[in-house]
Amino acid sequence: MPSSDDNAQPPTLPSLRGKFLLASATLADPNFARAIILIVRHDLNGALGIVVNRPLGVTLEEACSEEVEAARGVHLPLFHGGPCTGPLVAVHNLRSLAEAEAELGSSEDDDEDEETAASAAEQVVGNVYFCSRREALEALMKHLGHDSDGRDLADTAVKFVAGYAGWSAGQLESEIAEGSWQLLEASDIDVYAGGDSRHPTPPPDSALPNGAIGLIGMLGDEGIEPAATLAPGIRQWVRLRTRANLIRLIDPRLIPTDPTVN
Repeated sequence: MPSSDDNAQPPTLPSLRGKFLLASATLADPNFARAIILIVRHDLNGALGIVVNRPLGVTLEEACSEEVEAARGVHLPLFHGGPCTGPLVAVHNLRSLAEAEAELGSSEDDDEDEETAASAAEQVVGNVYFCSRREALEALMKHLGHDSDGRDLADTAVKFVAGYAGWSAGQLESEIAEGSWQLLEASDIDVYAGGDSRHPTPPPDSALPNGAIGLIGMLGDEGIEPAATLAPGIRQWVRLRTRANLIRLIDPRLIPTDPTVN
């Protein structure tokens, strides 16, 4: 007679959505050197994330305005989200837009893939919503690109990203076990850092621990160009790595936002 455990469901995989992956300093893959990845989706089928600290050195208008009219006037930087080619995506803090996108997804034809519809608008963590549908992205661009109507954008946070990072089932868990990644809770301020003038990257030299300035200079010897557009992202990676290491030793409630400041 079969036991009652035969019909038991497999244990639920702890989701890493809303977490940062911090690339190990020894990670050999140049696609992820000094990368900070926000996990936006993670389940038994695999994981999807976007690199948030690699500006491409061009604005959204410069990169997209010829094909997307709504991008005209949007002078925000475009970020490189990872080695996998995919459509433009964004993270933002506009709840009303996320709700509208969710309604749009639920009204799609029945023959659309259920998972695709469900991912039309996703709350990743806190005030961070993942936006992937073209109509919603264009609505976000229009919201940002037309300041002449007097709209107050002081509380708007957004980051546009091209490309993504993806893992098959179990692959990310294996890489974490091997020490390729360090996990850290993601915060709004770090997700949006560098996305616009209202959310700058951490201060340069003052926010770096001893030796980190030399680290930036050494990147050229490793085949990574320490360009001005890349340096702020490296500073952010160093700061978050410092915080993640301190959490192992100190109650995280006692660690300041910038752990390199005494």
